[in-house]
Amino acid sequence: MGETSYWSPPGFDPSAPAQGRAAQWDDATQVYTAWDPAGNVTESRPYTSAESAAAAAQASAIAAQAAVAQARASVATFKSALPTFQAQVASDVALWQAITDPSQMTPQHVASLLRNYEVGWTTLLRVLDDLTTALSGLVT
Repeated sequence: MGETSYWSPPGFDPSAPAQGRAAQWDDATQVYTAWDPAGNVTESRPYTSAESAAAAAQASAIAAQAAVAQARASVATFKSALPTFQAQVASDVALWQAITDPSQMTPQHVASLLRNYEVGWTTLLRVLDDLTTALSGLVT
């Protein structure tokens, strides 16, 4: 939520009455307040339905921007994790192809391959889950 203020000339003045404000729309409280040059409140009222709708639209736009930023971060994480995972898969495939006799495959080989796949897939699934969460913020 935001706040919009209009200032009397010469503008913001922390020592002036109402700090030089002429009017303020406070989205957090949904109250419009106006001041005269002496700093006296001349009007204070709840938002109109149009002002309330505008504040809600602004808050929605800010939330959408945050969701887009999170989605971009998740995509960047995914893209950075992918080459490592691809390299591990290529290494594992080479190991499988090098073993022509299944009796050469030791339990340690199998355990290592399974652990590599588990770590790789767990990482990628976590990143995809983060991306899905971020993108869900864009869908209403």
